[in-house]
Amino acid sequence: MNILILTGSPRKNGTSNLLLENFINGIDKEKHNIKRYDTAFLKLDGCSGCYACENGNCIKKDDMQEIYKDLQNAELIVFVSPIYYYNFSAQLKKVIDRFYAIDEELHTKKEVILLATAYNDEEKVIKPIQVELEAICEYFGWNIKGEVLALGCGEPEDIIKTKYLEDAYNLGKNI
Repeated sequence: MNILILTGSPRKNGTSNLLLENFINGIDKEKHNIKRYDTAFLKLDGCSGCYACENGNCIKKDDMQEIYKDLQNAELIVFVSPIYYYNFSAQLKKVIDRFYAIDEELHTKKEVILLATAYNDEEKVIKPIQVELEAICEYFGWNIKGEVLALGCGEPEDIIKTKYLEDAYNLGKNI
């Protein structure tokens, strides 16, 4: 299976990356091809709504061009994000907005996993990211395969004390 991982954390050693590392450790790497993009560290512009991409090609020449190729080939997309303000991080949202350029090519069978962490431990902070992901998946016809939503995990020492890392590992193992 071709697995595309899109991370949105600007913190290399943050909680969402710990969650992802456990997920990856669970995956049988001999059976799957994994491609990972840490979007916070790439040269990426946001969508400017110029509609120049209506022919299927974004006019912006940045790191998104490589992501487009892997996005089209992906059978499983893993979105990994800290929740800073009720939704995907700005770094990851920038990439999601740029899906517009290849919109027609993305209406294919894909599965999706969400790994997210939030400092806050209240359920209400994860609802908006779930709603947005559900809307994206409904639009493209994608299937949500699983999620690990780690509440109350603002710092690495917080998430280490929880079952979330084990949940992420098991989700990866069951792919």
